[in-house]
Amino acid sequence: MRLWYSRSSASSWIGYRFAALQDVQGELDGTSFSIDDYWQLHLSYGHHAFTRTVMIFFDQPIGDACGLYLSEVAEGGYDDAEYYTVDCDGQQIDALTRTSEEHLYNEDCG
Repeated sequence: MRLWYSRSSASSWIGYRFAALQDVQGELDGTSFSIDDYWQLHLSYGHHAFTRTVMIFFDQPIGDACGLYLSEVAEGGYDDAEYYTVDCDGQQIDALTRTSEEHLYNEDCG
């Protein structure tokens, strides 16, 4: 799986804030996808927004998967981050292997 995403953000006295997903492009099992519909891009925040959880839903299922769940999206990443395919109700189906992750602080994530 390959995944790229854009986000809007803002800067304030407490630092740089990850505000919302704007679009996601990627590839799962050889099938490309591109999503920019607000209602298909879900982002939730952990304690003080230091961690973020992302769930995205595809336009059409890819195999058994209707979307993806990423347990951690954060500067520097987390060793215990988990990624899954999800069904159309958002329930986890299969774990995906994370081979690398890159997040550029104060830059667009890619």
